[in-house]
Order: sequence, then C-alpha cells, then structure tokens
Amino acid sequence: MQRVSGTALARRVALQRRDDAALALAVAQRAQQEAVAQLEQLQAYREEKSAGWMARAQLRAAPEILLHHHAFLAKLDSAMVYQQQVIAERMQSSSQARARLLQLEQRLMTLDALLRVQKAAHARRLAQLEQRESDELAQLQFLHRQRSVTHTANGEPP
Repeated sequence: MQRVSGTALARRVALQRRDDAALALAVAQRAQQEAVAQLEQLQAYREEKSAGWMARAQLRAAPEILLHHHAFLAKLDSAMVYQQQVIAERMQSSSQARARLLQLEQRLMTLDALLRVQKAAHARRLAQLEQRESDELAQLQFLHRQRSVTHTANGEPP
C-alpha cells in the first residue's frame, strides 16, 4: 500500500473545497439570475397594468377605481424596490463566492507546485541512491578482479 504524503492529502482536501466553492458560486449565480428575472416580470406586469389602466382612464373611470389603480401601482413599485435589494444581495453573495473560489484555486495551484517540487526532489534522491548502489557494485567488482589478478600472479587459485 502506498503511503499518502501530507501534501497530497492537503491537495485532495483543497480540491474538494474548490469543487464545493464552484458549486456554491453556481448556486449563487443562479439565485441572482432568478432575482433579475423576477424583477423583469414585475416590471413587465407593471407596464401591462399601467397600459390597461391608461386606456380605461381615457374612458373616464370612477375616481375610486383610479385610486385603487394608483395604490396597486405603488405596491408594485414597492415590490420592485425590494426586488432590487434582493438582486444587490445576491450579487454580493455571487461576488463573495467568486472570491472564495479564486482563493481556493490559488491554494490548489500552490499545492500542485509544492507536489511537483517534492516529486522532483524524490526523483533526485532515487537517482542518487541508484548511482551510489551502482558505484558500490562497480567498486566491489573492481576489488574482486584485482584480487583475482593478484592471486593469479602469485600462482594461487582465485
């Protein structure tokens, strides 16, 4: 079983957090779009009702009906003001979610860079170890050959 380094584990956690932040940003943006669509519906409804009442006003509608119409339009205006506040809040939430996502992406890039450095250092250590083992083997072979030559020169068996 392969041992997981602390940096690799931190990267996995950072990746999960980044993915969660991306999802949170998508949700915030969707909520913002829905709020804008709601405001657009309110505006279209107000324009539609205003146009209808204008045609009726030209037919000399009763003052009570005009009063109710103006009260209704005032409530629609109030609803639109409230919806604009909702949009502002949703925009702020989207902005914060975007900033959080960028922060987590930066952390992930930093951890990726650190992992690359660690892998390169590990590869260098392995190469050094292999070179040392190769050098030791060559030295043993040289000593063995030298011993063989010395024994042969003296007439001894190797």
